[in-house]
Amino acid sequence: MVSSIVSSHCVSGFPKESLKMAKEGQRRILIAIDGSESAEYAFDWYIHNMKQPNDYVYGITVPEYSFAGIT
Repeated sequence: MVSSIVSSHCVSGFPKESLKMAKEGQRRILIAIDGSESAEYAFDWYIHNMKQPNDYVYGITVPEYSFAGIT
C-alpha cells in the first residue's frame, strides 16, 4: 500500500522521463535525499566508493505520510 501512495504522489513521469537525459553508456545513480543521517551516509559512501566521472546522479525526495488514525 505504501508504494502505491508514494507512486501516486511522485512528480509525473519521474524518473522515467528524466532518465532519458543521461547519455547512452552513462550510469544512472539514484540517491535518496531526506535530510537524515542515513541519507548523508549513503551519498558519502557513493562518492567515496562508487563514483565514476561519467555518472549521472539523481537526488530524490519522497514526502513522509502520517498513517495516524488508520487501523
